[in-house]
Amino acid sequence: MSFTVFEFTRSFPQGSHCWFSFLPIFQNLFVRAVRAYNGDNWGTSISDMELALPDFFKAYDDCTAACEGSREIKDFKDFYLSIADHYIEVLACKVQCESNLTPIIGGFVVEKFVATMYHYLQFAYYKLNDMKNAASCAASYLLFDQKDEVMKQNMVYYQYHKDKWGLKEEDFQPRSEAVRYHNITTLQLEMYEFAKEHLMDDDEGEVVEFLDELLEVEEKKES
Repeated sequence: MSFTVFEFTRSFPQGSHCWFSFLPIFQNLFVRAVRAYNGDNWGTSISDMELALPDFFKAYDDCTAACEGSREIKDFKDFYLSIADHYIEVLACKVQCESNLTPIIGGFVVEKFVATMYHYLQFAYYKLNDMKNAASCAASYLLFDQKDEVMKQNMVYYQYHKDKWGLKEEDFQPRSEAVRYHNITTLQLEMYEFAKEHLMDDDEGEVVEFLDELLEVEEKKES
């Protein structure tokens, strides 16, 4: 069983905890969870990390919702082009939310923050012999980093011992909230890249076609 040690965990200030009292709730919970993890307090680490995840997702949803506010019209274009410009701005704002919410701890940016939380949870659950949750957290992590050899080895390990631990195939599926977040962020980035490539000109036909596709995607997300 392998685990990657994240560099920023070595840089946490010791002693007083007042330095992170001003952080957003999910960051505060994450710091507490990592501190507990470093002290081999697996149960406490899990409790705080499981609270950090939904609070981060709420902060992310709030951020993306705020991107859909009113827009100041700076120049007068064709109606469809104006709408396209607005959607490009909204998508750019939403794509930036993930980066804006990424913590910087001890001078280190916590890259792939959501994946990192699942990484910690996977190992903490493993240490408590909760293999069902460990496997689902490993699968959730791999949504965001499919090439991580350490986690892939962990999944092989869980699958090899699945009969011993009574694991079923559904236990190797990523958690629903991880799937939702991965799908949303992936779709938004794809839409933004497409919009930048195809909607920066004056082709009204492409704009109308894009808006029709966008409406279909939004309807599927809501259903």
